[in-house]
Amino acid sequence: MTMSRGARAWVAGVAAVAMAVALPVTLAGPAAAANQTVTIGANGFVPKDVSILVGETVTFVNSDRNAHQVEFKGSGVTCTSSPFVLAAGATGSCSFAAAGTFTYSDPNEKGGTYRGSVTVTTQQAATGSATIKASAPLVVYGAKVTLSGTVSPAKGAVAVDLWARPYPEQAFTKVASVASGGDGSYAFALPPQVRTEYKVQFTDGGTKGESPAVTVQVRPKVTLSVKSVSGGSATLRTGVVSTLTYAGKPLLLQRRNSEGGWTTVRTLKLGQFSTATVKVRLPARTTKWRTYLQEAQAGAGYVASWSPTRRVVR
Repeated sequence: MTMSRGARAWVAGVAAVAMAVALPVTLAGPAAAANQTVTIGANGFVPKDVSILVGETVTFVNSDRNAHQVEFKGSGVTCTSSPFVLAAGATGSCSFAAAGTFTYSDPNEKGGTYRGSVTVTTQQAATGSATIKASAPLVVYGAKVTLSGTVSPAKGAVAVDLWARPYPEQAFTKVASVASGGDGSYAFALPPQVRTEYKVQFTDGGTKGESPAVTVQVRPKVTLSVKSVSGGSATLRTGVVSTLTYAGKPLLLQRRNSEGGWTTVRTLKLGQFSTATVKVRLPARTTKWRTYLQEAQAGAGYVASWSPTRRVVR
């Protein structure tokens, strides 16, 4: 699958979403600790340099729009094809029969970002543990979420890497790093642009650890403002913002009813700039209004959304 330009630039049912909680995990075996994934994108290999154990594999995921070749120097490497060429969106892997450092490159590309190495060792690193939680399971497009947790054992400052998999990407990509506190705690604050899974990894000397993944849902930002009130009518302006365009999409105009729920009074059609202006008749009392974007219209990777409530006094 091709990595979207929006996702690369970022390197980012509502009621059914539960509050995220810290989830500890202890790595139990070599496969969980050492198998690695390298993503091939328009800017090269990420990460370029990885470490595994003898007999384990490195998986290469081509998220670029173009085919790429991975060429290792020397012997002792077995890949899923020879030559090892991955079409756009394809995945392949290589295994290593002996310890050593194996350098690789894409012979068709220039620059250091298309060169890397695989370090293969016979000694299993000690297993560590990590937790991760999100400050909110659901955010509005453009808002930040805080991802925090701890790594253990804590031996002073430890480099903690945050990995993200925004919809619809197949592989995780490292997006940020931070040093943990003396107690092993860490925190990242960033705005996911679409539904995204996050996890952290750390390596401290001979100890490696990885957290489980936590998912943060994103709903498009829906705006609503009162442009004017005149006599028995009001002019409202609304719009929808995310990485997608909503031109031509339906948006529900709703009014608060006497039971505290919302009644749909009109279906609006968003214009070229994902906005709409509507004139409504006002009853002889104060009314509350909002616009609602159904999940079917929100787009892949997003959930249903709604505007802030606007109070209109006749």
